[in-house]
Amino acid sequence: MQNNKPEALPIHDLATIVPMANKLEQDALNIDIAENGFKMELGKILLYQGKIVDGRCRQKALLSAGLDPREYAEEIDKKDDDEVISIVKAANTRRNLTTTQKAISAYNTWKNGLTTNTQDKVAESWGIGVRSLKNVSSINKSIQVLDKSPHSNTIYSLEKCTGALAKKIKVTDILEKLLEGDSIKIDENKPTDALKTIAQNLKYIAEDLARTFLPIENYEWKADAAIKSERGKDTYYSIVNNNQMSVDTQISIVKLVNTIYPSTDEQAMPIPLALVSEVQKQIDFYKDTKSI
Repeated sequence: MQNNKPEALPIHDLATIVPMANKLEQDALNIDIAENGFKMELGKILLYQGKIVDGRCRQKALLSAGLDPREYAEEIDKKDDDEVISIVKAANTRRNLTTTQKAISAYNTWKNGLTTNTQDKVAESWGIGVRSLKNVSSINKSIQVLDKSPHSNTIYSLEKCTGALAKKIKVTDILEKLLEGDSIKIDENKPTDALKTIAQNLKYIAEDLARTFLPIENYEWKADAAIKSERGKDTYYSIVNNNQMSVDTQISIVKLVNTIYPSTDEQAMPIPLALVSEVQKQIDFYKDTKSI
């Protein structure tokens, strides 16, 4: 008996730079194509080197409806990966990717060597700031530390599309979940998809773990990257003033100045007096040691 079931087209690596539809979106597309057929306004499946670079979700829906995706596909007449990436990005603007999704997609193209462009050029081509790429890079670096620790179970995912309750996820799935449009909840913090907030929260945890479980040189800590405002930086350096303080003391001071001088989009929090007292003790200790 001959099997007439249509076969799936292979997926090109370049297709993975943008996210798949979430479950609700995919289910809706499956139903639409099954009931109404493939409407050309959906756009043809795009192939590069005989593999799908745009149209993975349309292929899934076509196969679900028993239709052959080859009948709704066309080859891109390009020989340069960067040109193909531009086409894939343009085709996916209709999905209204968030800044976070664009940043992760851009980071994936740059990190995985899918483009010859510099980091600045990649960010520009996706319409995002290079700082967003650096935040994704920071998140990825923290993930490598957290994955080696017993604290990797403090991360939760909240599906935006369903409003489902936050559920525990593997720390290594953070970027994947953000790319899918989910929010991330770290410990007792509010769920968010803001890269800057997630990067900072993960970095604080990773810094603590790095000192506990890993050699400190494996996770270089820099005050500038952790301080939220220019006034905070000025205050930090006026306190430290070239004193040879421990990393623990420096982090305590950073937390203090971030509380006093939060970034412009955050509301100032009450200054924790216990933290002030502890920081002052450590500063006095180093001053006394230096004067001996």
